[in-house]
Amino acid sequence: MMALKKDFNWKTAFGVNEDEELDVSIRHPSKMDGVERMLFIEGIHTEYLVFLKHARDTKDEALKSMAKRYKGVFQELVQKYGH
Repeated sequence: MMALKKDFNWKTAFGVNEDEELDVSIRHPSKMDGVERMLFIEGIHTEYLVFLKHARDTKDEALKSMAKRYKGVFQELVQKYGH
């Protein structure tokens, strides 16, 4: 499991090569206020559920892999910031 540190690498978390561009810019959760962080974590959870459902419905390994990545990020966020 990956640890959320100040130098947390979002590219690694989502399986993007270092030389590839991310389509989004993500602030570190520690820099967000409580409401922003809650909405961010909720969004990660929603995306995880979407990927999980599609992976189960289609048996697609790429979707399964993405769901696993989202699950790991979600678990770390909840572990560190959930109260």
